[in-house]
Amino acid sequence: MADLLPVVRYLIACEDIPTYPVNPRRVTLVNLIGVIRSHSHPPFPHHPEFCVYAQLTECRGVGDVQIEIEEADTQTVIFQTPTRRHSFGIDPLKVFGMSFRIRGCVFPSAGLYWVQLCYNGIVIFREPLKLEE
Repeated sequence: MADLLPVVRYLIACEDIPTYPVNPRRVTLVNLIGVIRSHSHPPFPHHPEFCVYAQLTECRGVGDVQIEIEEADTQTVIFQTPTRRHSFGIDPLKVFGMSFRIRGCVFPSAGLYWVQLCYNGIVIFREPLKLEE
């Protein structure tokens, strides 16, 4: 039987995801991002800091999760977060939220990029992110 892949409910880029020690399941996404504008001179390469929030369901067992940033035109992966090993348990109805802080990602030029969620090395979902001058 083939491995079942999680279902991605949300994959959202935003400026920040504050944490709440009293209630770790509470999630607040600050300023959703679809476009990043470079105000530097020269505008590229650009290295903004931002966050990605993923919400998954239909997860089973243990899996490795990672965010990749891919340049759409060249299909080149320009950034990867460290891989996170996560134990999801056996309840496929449970919902899991994961936050990733993207630091050190260098966008070489303006254009379309993909924010990709990888599960056990397979891209299971992606969202567009546009970089502009």
